[in-house]
Amino acid sequence: MSRVKHIPMVFLLLFFYVNISDTNAQQAEFKIVTGELPPYAYTKDGQLSGVATDIVRELMRRVAFTDDIEVRPWMRAIVESAQHRMIY
Repeated sequence: MSRVKHIPMVFLLLFFYVNISDTNAQQAEFKIVTGELPPYAYTKDGQLSGVATDIVRELMRRVAFTDDIEVRPWMRAIVESAQHRMIY
């Protein structure tokens, strides 16, 4: 996969990193949701995996965000993203 295809993901993750750093005080209200989109986010053997999931988990670790990522059907994830949720 070319580097050009990864540029939108880099901007999304940078946006996520900046915003989640600002929301540490409101951590209890902030949730992260995703839908199935292999190879970026998918469920394998009951565990959420994927390239984007690994990156988001690393960002969560770096900002000490302790909640887990919730998997939703895409339409529900999109609707819920307006309610203190980040979607990837």
